[in-house]
Amino acid sequence: MQKETPNKLYEKLESIIPKNVLTKQNKTRKWKYGYNSTYNIIIISKTGQIGDIISINGLDIALPLSPVFSRTRLKNKTSQYWVRQEYPKRYQKFKQYFSGMKCLLRLKIYG
Repeated sequence: MQKETPNKLYEKLESIIPKNVLTKQNKTRKWKYGYNSTYNIIIISKTGQIGDIISINGLDIALPLSPVFSRTRLKNKTSQYWVRQEYPKRYQKFKQYFSGMKCLLRLKIYG
């Protein structure tokens, strides 16, 4: 009789890197992008932080750390809705700046 376990594309690994090394390197953002010969993994995180480590056909890949900040309003999925976020103060004058630049360009071209 055949086992009833589903075929998995990947497997999540836990014990490749010790926890204390992982937290220390993540805190200082010292993981380099590419192959790490010490732990025999490929790091695809450009931020210098590692989240999960997965194995695909024997190839160990360190994924980037997922962001902590999230802009969700409510935990219940049916009650969530989109709300426009306020622009930071430094970006609010862009529209005025670029409309003034368009006027100057028109004067240079046609003037």
